[in-house]
This record gives sequence, C-alpha cells and structure tokens, in this order.
Amino acid sequence: MGGDISKFEAVQLQPLPHPIAAVDQRFCLQQPVSLLIKEKIFSFSGDDFSIKDATTGQVYFKVDGRALLSLREKKTFLDAYGQPIMNMKQQLLAFVPNHTLYYGNDSQNKILDIRAHFTLMKPKLSVNFTDKISGIPCEIGLKGNWLARRSLIWIDIGCKGEANRIFVAKVTSPLLTGRTVFFDKSDYLLTVMPGIDIALLVAICVALDERSRDK
Repeated sequence: MGGDISKFEAVQLQPLPHPIAAVDQRFCLQQPVSLLIKEKIFSFSGDDFSIKDATTGQVYFKVDGRALLSLREKKTFLDAYGQPIMNMKQQLLAFVPNHTLYYGNDSQNKILDIRAHFTLMKPKLSVNFTDKISGIPCEIGLKGNWLARRSLIWIDIGCKGEANRIFVAKVTSPLLTGRTVFFDKSDYLLTVMPGIDIALLVAICVALDERSRDK
C-alpha cells in the first residue's frame, strides 16, 4: 500500500501542448485549477453537486440531479451563470454500464459516452471523443484507487497507446469533515492542468462517483 502511495505522489501532471475540448473550448483553462466537488447534504435527489475553485471559491459548475421520470435518469450541468451546458444520462440497460453526455438540456446532440464500472472494486474507465478544435481522436482513462480518492486521469491524444499518455489531472480527498463522517458525502479535489476541458473531467468524476455508489 505504501508503494502505491509513493507511485501516486511521484507522478507529475503535465499541461497539454494545445487545448483539447470535448464540451466547449472555453472550459480549457490557461492555468492549473483545483476544483472542490462538494455534494449537497440536503437535496431532493441526493445527487446534486456544486463545483468551485478550492482556493478562491469561484463557482465553475452546478449539477442538478433532478429528473422528470427517475431521480437517477438525468443530471444537468449548469455554468456559473446558471445556463445548461450539458446533461448526462445513465444507460442502465447497456451491456457495458455507461453514462451518455449531451449538449445543453436535451438529449438530441450527443457528445460522448463515459464507460465506467468497477471490477473487484477497481475502476475501469474508457472515454473516447474527437477534439472539437483539431479534429484529433482522443482517449481518456483512469489510474489509481477511486474509492480512496487517489486517482490520476490521463489523456492519449491521437489514440497512439500507453506510451503517449499524458497525466493531466488527479483526484484527492481533503481532510475528514463532519460532512464526510456524519452525512456520507463525497467531497474531493479535482486538480487539473492547463489545456484540458474541465467540464468533461467534472462529468467523468460525477459518473465515477455514481458508479461507485451503485457498486
């Protein structure tokens, strides 16, 4: 276990040589950011999140987990101004469990699928998309222990294989608080390097969190 922690700490995150966007180029920041993903304690659905800069408190996204037919059917992601930028639906009947991401607040324009599941409590993540800026195919994956909130997110620009992977983000858990102890709320930090679409990474984290709770 100590060796795994050492390996996790030794990995250096890298900025991308050019912006890569799946949702919108405006979410490709020019500086690193640590986002606090904080699940609301008292919400109707139990699946609402807010996403803020862990240092400044600036709001980046809100996630509305309410759905018309099922509390787990749809999550709408709002920007800092309350405008819907994307929504995510869990495909419960899919052969490989996945979440589908769409633009805006409807299910007409698909962005991509987030294939996330757990085998023997270990996360399996596969996300493939085409960069909106360059048209280059990309793959995103996960390494580490998601349940312990010690995970690394990598991207393979061009889908060239393991040697081409760049670690662009990490997920860590802050100190225990009353929220995490008494309310079983999964507050954690998503640290992201410049260039990668933070909206996509936030959606991936929410999907992984939901799949881990299902497990």
